[in-house]
Amino acid sequence: MPRIRIQRMESELERLFNLALQHDVRDSRLSWVSITQIRLSPDMKFARVFFTFYADESTDAVQVAELLTRATGFFKGRIAAAHLMRSIPDIRFVYDESEQNARRIDAIFDKLTAQRMFEEGE
Repeated sequence: MPRIRIQRMESELERLFNLALQHDVRDSRLSWVSITQIRLSPDMKFARVFFTFYADESTDAVQVAELLTRATGFFKGRIAAAHLMRSIPDIRFVYDESEQNARRIDAIFDKLTAQRMFEEGE
């Protein structure tokens, strides 16, 4: 299957998931969840759904992934209702760590900048 078709389907699924999370999910614990990326297998039978969330420190990614996994049937129903695909893929939710990695890199750059400014001031 051409990769461009898979990429188009990934972006449509991402839009569909985010709309469902914003407007249709009744669980308030999922109100701050955002889908950042979807990766379909070449045969479009498996989907890895990458998510991030904005919540207090007491909530962790494992809990949110479990909540999303419980809502898999809901999301599959949305895909079926949208008539996007002939067969609905098996969905796996994965926490997207790119934001945390970016914060760590920013902290390292801030330290290096502060160290350089201190050394230049001597």
